[in-house]
Amino acid sequence: MKQFVKKILIFSLPVLIGLGFIFFIKTNREFCYNYVKGDCDGRGKLLYKKMYEDKHKIDYLFVGSSKTWNDINDELLEKLINSPELTHISLFNTGYCRFGRNLDYLFCKEFIKRNKLKKIFLEVRADESRTSHPIYPYLANGNEVLEGV
Repeated sequence: MKQFVKKILIFSLPVLIGLGFIFFIKTNREFCYNYVKGDCDGRGKLLYKKMYEDKHKIDYLFVGSSKTWNDINDELLEKLINSPELTHISLFNTGYCRFGRNLDYLFCKEFIKRNKLKKIFLEVRADESRTSHPIYPYLANGNEVLEGV
């Protein structure tokens, strides 16, 4: 019995070390967003620039699927809302094709870290997706994937 347990441990140790390396290695976020497989018309590049490189602060964030992406024109809304006399209000639409709340959570979390958001407008659907967003594993780091959010 001891021999069997020893062989199991010897076999599983490299696998566990490999999994630990894969899940806890620090990923290059820029690479993940710029070269995501099956990206929606370069949307990942735009989101990366807005989240990590753009110095303009966002006040209101729209989050959802391609419906949000196609229905909310944040640039037009900014032009209509802002006037020279009033304070400048900044909007951004993070709509991304396909369903999956975990990707919405990731975008909200990253924008909250870098901006003092006044409000987040979240797309509400009659039937929520029960599966992960297909792009989420490409954009999230190992800890976020293990959290299962």
